[in-house]
Amino acid sequence: MLAYCWYASKGRAILGKIRPAGKIFAVDGDDPEEKHRLAGLVYKLFGFSIGDRTLPQRTLWTTTLTRAQWFTGEIHIVGKNIMPTTDRSNFVENDWREQLYKQARDAISSRLNREAQTISDNRQAFETTLRFKEKLEDYQKRLSSGQMDRADLKAVRKDVAQELERLRARENKCKDTDVLGQIGEVVKLGSTVREELADPKLLKKATTVADIAAELKMTSKTRKVFEIIMETLQNHFEDKNEYYGVAAKIYSALRKKY
Repeated sequence: MLAYCWYASKGRAILGKIRPAGKIFAVDGDDPEEKHRLAGLVYKLFGFSIGDRTLPQRTLWTTTLTRAQWFTGEIHIVGKNIMPTTDRSNFVENDWREQLYKQARDAISSRLNREAQTISDNRQAFETTLRFKEKLEDYQKRLSSGQMDRADLKAVRKDVAQELERLRARENKCKDTDVLGQIGEVVKLGSTVREELADPKLLKKATTVADIAAELKMTSKTRKVFEIIMETLQNHFEDKNEYYGVAAKIYSALRKKY
């Protein structure tokens, strides 16, 4: 053995537990450089640092370089034939150094890359689940309060189906049992919302542009202008939730002032 390594990663609270955050390791500081001063590994020889924390990143990682900074730690050199350069910026170039780098790539960077991928998969699964749950709850709220246009139901059904497919893809990569349990609950909620979107009783509560025009007894010209405005707004917003929110405010204002 030429070296041994210890490492740790930054945590965040997820589902009541502290789990790896999957972000650049940070500590308290006044600026980004100070906050990230411990990000990455550092070589240690006889208690002295060899190079800075970019040296292991440059010598051990060939891809996903940023993920090396998700961890902090030290690589302690125990091989007696590995010597530092005079300025301690690197090790003396020889066969022992090459052997160290090769062994460290196989034992350290490969392992940390796998761990980083697991952290990333679990985090993305959790975040996707959280966003989808909020969207589903918003759809349920708008359905029950009559804030969803019937004209938008087809797009909403498609959105729910696509989000469910995306969530199941995340589920296949996730290894965190707590997150998997959360995914299961949200998948059930998604199925419930799909059923509600097909429920005629709920659909009758939904409001369309035509309903507002008829309710307010708009003239044919006014109605046409209103339809053009609402269609333009719908095409403008990539996030349909933003459109629904604006549309609801417009409907409310028209009922009060038209």
